[in-house]
Amino acid sequence: MPYVLHHTATGQIYACLLRNGYDLVYYGVKYWEDEEAASTELPAFHASQELLATEAWSLLEIEEQVLKLCNVKLKNNPKYICFLDTEGRPYTEVLTP
Repeated sequence: MPYVLHHTATGQIYACLLRNGYDLVYYGVKYWEDEEAASTELPAFHASQELLATEAWSLLEIEEQVLKLCNVKLKNNPKYICFLDTEGRPYTEVLTP
């Protein structure tokens, strides 16, 4: 199952601009295929994204179906923020300036 970055206080799932297999840029949830890859790549990813409060973000294993729903709910639009509710279901909110 994939691993994502989860903000422990808010339930937010980290999303950013990514590049897919066709070399197209899209806005979606950053994930890793397994915990070993996530742990290895996480420090460099934190640095590349300039995450200020890295201790607030932790790795969370989620089902692939939930990951897909998160990306659908983001609508490829950086104005949306994805969260998981207490039951593990994704929902989004619009980022207000």
